[in-house]
Amino acid sequence: MGSIKIPPAHSLEELADPPLVPNSDADATINRDRRHVLPHRITEEDLGFRLGFGLPASIGAKVASPQKIVVDIDGDASFSMTAMELQTASQYNIGVKVLVLNSEFQGMVLQWQDLFYDARYSHIKMTNPDFVRLAQAMNVHAIRCTSAEDLSAKMKEFLEYDNSKPVLMECPRW
Repeated sequence: MGSIKIPPAHSLEELADPPLVPNSDADATINRDRRHVLPHRITEEDLGFRLGFGLPASIGAKVASPQKIVVDIDGDASFSMTAMELQTASQYNIGVKVLVLNSEFQGMVLQWQDLFYDARYSHIKMTNPDFVRLAQAMNVHAIRCTSAEDLSAKMKEFLEYDNSKPVLMECPRW
């Protein structure tokens, strides 16, 4: 992924203006940032759900409200749990938008190990697939943002992509 990192709040600020039904599985740091940037939205945290729930729930939200823009905000570990559901969205033309914030770590586990286990880390590093190529293999349009300078243009492309077809955007995180 390289050394380019984009702060999570920066990615989320780009989502603040359009009408959204965001759903996120990203770790607690992202949850705090998202609550600041995207107030008054129903999220998985509000419903008590956790990792792996974002993409399937977003697909359901999109089927229930096909005219709305539905964005799943996922960390890489969470997305990896249910990534194959992107094939379902592709097969049935369910226009969910998936934003993957890729830190190459299990962020929530890292945070708990920091807080409660004196930073004794165990099994938190992720070896991820290339999420853009994975999405493309499922016939899903995919975008990778590699710099903060490109974020606005890439987010515009992401949000304006055909609302009847799925799209994935990957941003490196931290």
